[in-house]
Amino acid sequence: MILPVPPDLSALADECGIELEYEDYQDNRAEASAESLMATLRALGVELARPEEAGDRLAALRASRQHEPVPPCTVVWGDAPLTLPAPAGAWRAVLGLEGGEERTADGDGGDIWFAGPLPHGYHRLSLEHGGEEAGGHVFVAPERAWGCPDEAGRRWGVFAPLYAMRREGGAGAGDLGDLDRLGRLVRDRGGQMLATLPLLAAFLDEPYEYSPYAPVSRRFWNELYLDLERLGAGTSPALAERARELATTRLVDYRAHYALVRERLEPVARRAWTDEREALETFAAAQPEVADYAAFRAACERFRTAFACWPEAAASGRLEPGDYDLDAWRFHVFAQRAMDTQLADLGADIDLYLDLPVGVHRWGYDVWRERDAFALGASAGAPPDGLFIGGQNWGAPPLDPRVARKSGHQAFIEVVSAHMRHARLLRVDHVIGLHRLYWVPEGMGATDGCYVRYPAEELYAVLCIESHRAFCAVAGEDLGTVPPAVRPALQRHGMHRLYVGEFSLPGWDNAEPAPPPMESVASINTHDTPTFAGFWAGNEIDTRVELGLLDDDGERHERGYREKQKQVASARWAPGAEGDVRQQVMSAWNAELAASPARVALVTLEDAWLEPEPQNQPGTGPERPNWRRRMSLTVDEIETDERVATLMHLVDVAQRD
Repeated sequence: MILPVPPDLSALADECGIELEYEDYQDNRAEASAESLMATLRALGVELARPEEAGDRLAALRASRQHEPVPPCTVVWGDAPLTLPAPAGAWRAVLGLEGGEERTADGDGGDIWFAGPLPHGYHRLSLEHGGEEAGGHVFVAPERAWGCPDEAGRRWGVFAPLYAMRREGGAGAGDLGDLDRLGRLVRDRGGQMLATLPLLAAFLDEPYEYSPYAPVSRRFWNELYLDLERLGAGTSPALAERARELATTRLVDYRAHYALVRERLEPVARRAWTDEREALETFAAAQPEVADYAAFRAACERFRTAFACWPEAAASGRLEPGDYDLDAWRFHVFAQRAMDTQLADLGADIDLYLDLPVGVHRWGYDVWRERDAFALGASAGAPPDGLFIGGQNWGAPPLDPRVARKSGHQAFIEVVSAHMRHARLLRVDHVIGLHRLYWVPEGMGATDGCYVRYPAEELYAVLCIESHRAFCAVAGEDLGTVPPAVRPALQRHGMHRLYVGEFSLPGWDNAEPAPPPMESVASINTHDTPTFAGFWAGNEIDTRVELGLLDDDGERHERGYREKQKQVASARWAPGAEGDVRQQVMSAWNAELAASPARVALVTLEDAWLEPEPQNQPGTGPERPNWRRRMSLTVDEIETDERVATLMHLVDVAQRD
């Protein structure tokens, strides 16, 4: 039975940032149920057993906010002054700047005012009034990100998932040495950028989760990808034989490959703690969070289960020396230092386009250390759409926006800073989440969730501040059902959006594809869509039919539309050609994107040899080889393949012209 939503419950939900309704993918109004609103309120920490209690909770919440004379966060853009309404009566305000300087202002009612321009950064405002003191965070940010689209030169690059790369004499997954070789190839052919999937730490033992979009942490890197040869890691006949066996598999066996990496890397780490102890201790002391993360990972290896099942003190974030092995702790400190060094060296040769996931693993380090910052009674996801009629539950606990504001978004600052230390372009996954995020309450289906608002202006300010500090541009993944405010905000703050050719190719006669906007990263496809050859064959339509997402009428419509798209593409990029026109269409399409106004043109490496299989099929489970399929060509073959060389040459010439 669906309960009606009482007015007090609606008002309480709205006060807490929960959206009561939204427009679905068919432009129809979808309303949140009373059950969903109550469950989401509880996930936000609002105790509510019955809808009738909503009025009292609302009154208490509003009363508490009247005693907050300073907002948790305030944003000042550009050179503007800081202006806030002051409480009645005498007051004194102290603005503590990030660099240590303090500025004061006194008044009696009126406004709190500090003249601009203020230094860009994160500051703290304290207010003394009526014998009490209140405080809030002040973000002073450039209005536009560094390298904003209308100021940066046009660039082109190549996308390749690192785990899928392989080389002669390698093992089960790619490493930073392989990525370095690809980067040098792109640079030598005129390109400037190398894009890959998230390189973040993952659970590759127990618990086990290899998806790059369910990381242990959004701050730390995955040691699976270390270039072991560069570190001087030795091997043995037994290890070499295991590597040869892993190298023959079509799919990455993460557990087996990680075990092999550990066996080769642990002696290197032990040797480093003997030969470079001072440097490693300095690294750990300079970044206390690294030492804490290493302790968590070592405890995971000790207990071999999700932290919810650990002893009470350890599960709550208090680890004792007996909870983990010191050698394991040292290994993880060493691994993070080595990853940081190798990523820095890689980024010195070519611009890295890194990917920041929207969430983290529920049992990962970030949640363990900062569990109060997460709404553990819900999971992030997406409402039903044309591809996923049952909605999506991603399993990641969402950040509580109210807690994040009180902390001055410290966790988000650290996450962005960690990525921008090495990236020159950062892709913000599901950038819609800066504005609102779809929450699925625990125990409810993905169709029963609702949207929770986030303080977008404050999060854009963080991105702009960190962007200028690191000289890193920003791109927002704005695909799917996008609220009207998102794309204007990206444009206002000088951030790229994404343009995907497969989504822009029309399926009717006498039509032309919509051109990419200037402020975009343009590509034919993404890691979540079919490859070009898979798109041409309609492989993802086959998958949707197999999953029961298309009935007979839907299948006929989709296949008919795809045939029209192919006709449009052939007429535009291979006019008069006969037979298999795929290579010609793919090459000319990429060249056209490179010649377009788009600031970045991105080529999917596997399209060069018309790879038909995708790297990921969203909405599918372990029955599909998501995030596991290895490339059919080795790095050695890629370096000499004429199809790769020809495609890169065409794209380079097109952009230069």
